[in-house]
Amino acid sequence: MGCGEPPRARPAPAAAACAGLVVSTLDEAVAPPANVSALVSVLDCDAQPLGFRFQPDNFELSEDGQVLSVYEANRIIVPANRQTTQRTLIALDLSGSIVRANLKDTMIDGAAIVARAVVASDHQVAVFGFDGRPDLVPFSGFTSDIGAIESALQVARAAPLVDDSTNLYGAVKNGLRVLDEAIGAEANDFFNVAHGSLVLFTDGSDRAGRVSASDVKSVLDATHHSTFTIGLGPEIDDQELAAIGRTQHFLIDSKAEIEASFDAIAHQVKSQAESKYIVSYCSPARAGQRKLRIVVRSEERVGQTTVTFNADGFGAGCKPEDSPLR
Repeated sequence: MGCGEPPRARPAPAAAACAGLVVSTLDEAVAPPANVSALVSVLDCDAQPLGFRFQPDNFELSEDGQVLSVYEANRIIVPANRQTTQRTLIALDLSGSIVRANLKDTMIDGAAIVARAVVASDHQVAVFGFDGRPDLVPFSGFTSDIGAIESALQVARAAPLVDDSTNLYGAVKNGLRVLDEAIGAEANDFFNVAHGSLVLFTDGSDRAGRVSASDVKSVLDATHHSTFTIGLGPEIDDQELAAIGRTQHFLIDSKAEIEASFDAIAHQVKSQAESKYIVSYCSPARAGQRKLRIVVRSEERVGQTTVTFNADGFGAGCKPEDSPLR
């Protein structure tokens, strides 16, 4: 590093060898007389598609801790053929730590890169900002109009500094809530499933204290959305970035690094539309609250997800192919 050059952000620590699977429940449904169905996504531990299709015998189903045999719980497990709509929310840190470090233009340029890379007829992008204020600052709602998105980014570029502080945890909580609302609008469409991604630019430090660390952890633990963090500046808190960017996090300080990072983000966001399966089976339960656990195994790699359902009124005559999910 030459004399007088600003310190460069450290690269994100190398991940441990990928040894597991990420299994997520994207949708679920219960139908009479006893059908329980789930739309699940199966990715590797880096949230990448595996490049092959799983077979039914890779899946293990259990209710309330007891493994269900194929003889007592008839089932079908097939690749999903539902259309997937993507929603990506870009959250821009407009606090003093970013603005005064002259990183705002770099951040806006990087946001434009990801928007152009992922936007399509089935993929909408929204742009919001955050600083020390309690709420997100809306610049654009979800749209597939790249011109509207780029115009919103220019408005964000010109926006004045309002609050020096950083309500980072509030931005995460509010951003995931906005995604929940956008995804919820599609909840009644059996032929379409929506997936959300939060892409957040920040230096990785919450200064405002409006939302606690335990609260944002609970929100992240409960969400099915993908979360990415892009750390900018010489004082990045990489532990915070990793804790929030559970799908992937990046530590960068130049436009070139943003371009490389967003190539990876765009690939991962698009990959969420793949690797999906319909799991449909006839539950042997006939009453009460039940917990279905779906375990997926591939050689030594394993992952799982759970679905809770009510079996009151269940009875005979179920066919797994009658699932309302497609």
